[in-house]
Amino acid sequence: MAITLSHSWSRDAITPDLVTAVGIVTLEWARVETTLMRMLLTLMSGRRVTERDPFSFDNRMRLMGELADALFERDEEERRLFRWFVARVKNLNGLRDSITHGIPGMLTVNGRTFPGLFLLKPSGKVMGIPMTQKAVEILGTRLVRLGDETGAVHSAIIAALNASTPGLQVMRPGGGWMKPDWESRSPKLPRWVSVPSTFQG
Repeated sequence: MAITLSHSWSRDAITPDLVTAVGIVTLEWARVETTLMRMLLTLMSGRRVTERDPFSFDNRMRLMGELADALFERDEEERRLFRWFVARVKNLNGLRDSITHGIPGMLTVNGRTFPGLFLLKPSGKVMGIPMTQKAVEILGTRLVRLGDETGAVHSAIIAALNASTPGLQVMRPGGGWMKPDWESRSPKLPRWVSVPSTFQG
């Protein structure tokens, strides 16, 4: 399939509104990824990570999923919710990655012309991804919400770890100390986005 840009890259095509939209995507993703790293370090319970560790995004998400599976071993609903969260994070990261590395312009694919992103992969493969400025703005809005959700997920991870740690005592709301109970732990994983019945994670 032949994919070509219908015009050469020009700064005239990079409007202030497009720069703002891409900037919001980049900044909001940085917030998401920072919270994800904090969440992973929480799940690892203090295991030292060196700069030499091969912590690509995919490896981090895989390890996070494995640790969360073990944490929520007794709660299938929570395990499924976390897997759904990870799947959505990975999907939005793919969209963010395309915006970060793609060249905006008019693409022509098999005679059809549309606005999108031109991507050249290390393999030499050329990709054309349909993407309008409106779609970039919508992604930015989705990442704002994901950032809030990621913080709520992290809080639920902390509560689950507290409830599963032998001998740990936490302060009661009215004063004094208590052992966290698994069933009544709070907060639990947020139910902001329902898991579809077709999800196979």
